[in-house]
Amino acid sequence: TSVLYFDGCTLKSTFTGLQLTTGSVYFDNKVNVTTAAALDIKNLISIDTTTETDDSFSVAWTPDGKYLAAGNGNQPNRLYRLDGETLTLVDSTSETDDTFSVAWTPDGRYLAVGNVLETNRLYRLDGETLTLINSTSETDNTRSIDWTPDGKYLAVGNRNVEANRLYRLDGETLTLVDSTSQTDETWSVAWTPDGRYLAVGNSLETNRLYRLDGETLTLINSTSETDDTRSIAWTPDGKYLATGGLNENIRLYRLTGETLNLVDSTSESHYNYYVAWSFDGRYLAVGNNGQRNRMYRLDGETLTLVDSTSETDSTYSVAWTPDDKYLAVSNYLAANRLYETIYGPDT
Repeated sequence: TSVLYFDGCTLKSTFTGLQLTTGSVYFDNKVNVTTAAALDIKNLISIDTTTETDDSFSVAWTPDGKYLAAGNGNQPNRLYRLDGETLTLVDSTSETDDTFSVAWTPDGRYLAVGNVLETNRLYRLDGETLTLINSTSETDNTRSIDWTPDGKYLAVGNRNVEANRLYRLDGETLTLVDSTSQTDETWSVAWTPDGRYLAVGNSLETNRLYRLDGETLTLINSTSETDDTRSIAWTPDGKYLATGGLNENIRLYRLTGETLNLVDSTSESHYNYYVAWSFDGRYLAVGNNGQRNRMYRLDGETLTLVDSTSETDSTYSVAWTPDDKYLAVSNYLAANRLYETIYGPDT
């Protein structure tokens, strides 16, 4: 029985859309309706810190944004539940591996854990418990892991002149199906959203682009820059690749065909340990070691600095919740943090 009148005004809703299920809506005179208005993020505000001061190297949200996994060095890995705006510890693994990377399968059922000079592991999420179900036979010096968008394959990036690897998930077992012929000092791996290409970020070597041909990784392109890369991340549409490194500028590449073309570099050169795009692809969060973490907005093909945190943590990893409302930050020998994104006027 409700009635909603619009008279010579403007109605905007965010990208989640607008649904009116009952009642009546009346429009008088000229009314502008936008059902996918974008809000500008103005800044990040720290709203919570964990009680544990672990040596955290990686954090990753489940696809539904309910749980946060934290990978720690020589300590138990942890599982937190997001209760409102508080991170509540619900589980810790019995293994105390030297973990450097954690990644959830797209369905949120399994957590892969990449370890340094130990076997990599696969856990199943049973309620609020992480259950160990498989370990790889290889004991690589792993720095980064990433699932294909369909959850069929896991890419593993290794250091100390080791081959990077490709595993297939067979039920609840990780089966090695390919290893690269290049033995780079790899710190980061990332699949394009369509799962066709794998970008590899290397230390003091060219970064590389592989194509997934069946179950084989085929090298198709290398960047001309030989940065000390620590992290790489694709925009959600797969058009752009951001890279961050030690004492390096943040770089932005455009994927043209099967070639990475450099289109922008930031003026700031920090210890950029991690880069992560917001789910709408408009913002890039950058985790810095011993400096303020930063947030950039993608304006066309230019990265524009919009905010820096007041905290100067030794950050190794950052991760957005799927709704872009919160940003989790993992720190070295300090509490991990939860930031809330503060939105400003619409665009």
